[in-house]
Amino acid sequence: GPEGQIAAERVEFNVADGTGTFHTASGFISLGETADRTQFGNQDPDYIFTGETIEKLGGRWYRITRGTLTACVQPTPRWQLVLDTLTLNLDDYAFARNAGLRVKGVPLMYLPMIYYPIQEDERATGFLMPTYGTSALRGQAVSNAFFWAIGRSHDATLFHDWYTKAGQGAGAEYRYILGPQSSGNFRLY
Repeated sequence: GPEGQIAAERVEFNVADGTGTFHTASGFISLGETADRTQFGNQDPDYIFTGETIEKLGGRWYRITRGTLTACVQPTPRWQLVLDTLTLNLDDYAFARNAGLRVKGVPLMYLPMIYYPIQEDERATGFLMPTYGTSALRGQAVSNAFFWAIGRSHDATLFHDWYTKAGQGAGAEYRYILGPQSSGNFRLY
């Protein structure tokens, strides 16, 4: 289709409803002209994937079982997700279970679940990726946050930080834009 292609050893496809299963498959999905090419090393903004099975569930819905996903075009990708299942709604989100992040082929991190928004407005409510840091004063730190996209012109973020030496911290931030010359940011910690 116009968003990408799939190649497989064997295909079972229902032409009437546009669903099917691709066995031992690979392919790519293009993010199109709206994607920022600089985030892809000025290469084509494509996601390259493989799967033991890839199911087209209808419309722009897909499920990849026991496969990989990357945006790198090198023979050994700089990064790659190795996953049990990935459900992909090209208009809304990607949801993966039992995913492992590999960098240059080396396993780096296990993620039991990932929810990644891929909406056109690039704003979605959800948990942000946790961060880890260290300092001499506070010790090691793990920071978590939840982002709430309230509407097109305002949002909120809730924070929780845990420090080995300094204890815990919590806070919130609210941002809004009422017009070209009217905006604000409130932060409490």
